[in-house]
Amino acid sequence: MVQGMLALLSDRFSAGPERLLLLGYSQSVGLNYRFVARNPRAFGGLIALCGGIPGNWDSQGEAPIGTAIFHLARTEDEFFPASEAPAVEARLRRRASDVTFHLEPGRHRFPLKASKPVRAWMDRVFQPGRRSE
Repeated sequence: MVQGMLALLSDRFSAGPERLLLLGYSQSVGLNYRFVARNPRAFGGLIALCGGIPGNWDSQGEAPIGTAIFHLARTEDEFFPASEAPAVEARLRRRASDVTFHLEPGRHRFPLKASKPVRAWMDRVFQPGRRSE
């Protein structure tokens, strides 16, 4: 389904991967990480909100991921504890060269007040003229 949507967007808008963003919240974050691990240059950026890394992330190989990642965790998340945040960040950095990790106050809720760091990241990653690595 994701690959079909990528093809549609690429054809319809002449958009290459460097202009495409994949966003996930909660459980879909793990699915999105699995997708970019298998398709490391399919998207210019991935935003992961209040989610985790798949259990087999480290065993999926060592292939570097060319997708820029913004991972947001919450300090009081009852499903993805903040105490695990440093390990999650380290695991992401082993595979991806462009990782922004942000810890936001609050519980496992969509982080509406996180628009400022997300916007700054998007402005950097999707700036005009930037080429994918």
